[in-house]
Amino acid sequence: MEMGRPGDPWLRQIQTISPPVANSLAEAVRNAPRVKNRELSKETLQEIGRYLAKEDPSKPYSDRQVISHMGSRGYEIDKRDLEFARTIL
Repeated sequence: MEMGRPGDPWLRQIQTISPPVANSLAEAVRNAPRVKNRELSKETLQEIGRYLAKEDPSKPYSDRQVISHMGSRGYEIDKRDLEFARTIL
């Protein structure tokens, strides 16, 4: 008997031990754990705001530039934090 065929006892054994995560991408997305957004301190938001206030509106800073600048100042932020800050500033 070849392993991996439907009805294969070895496959059923494996699926019992470790069931499939999802049958489709949509199901995997629905079942994916949600990461709670952390809160940014007022100080961090103010520093982001000061830096973004200097940018030329016709040529805004890239996310990478802002994250790098904030890292050089000792602030650990990621893209989600920056997107949040941009929406409230």
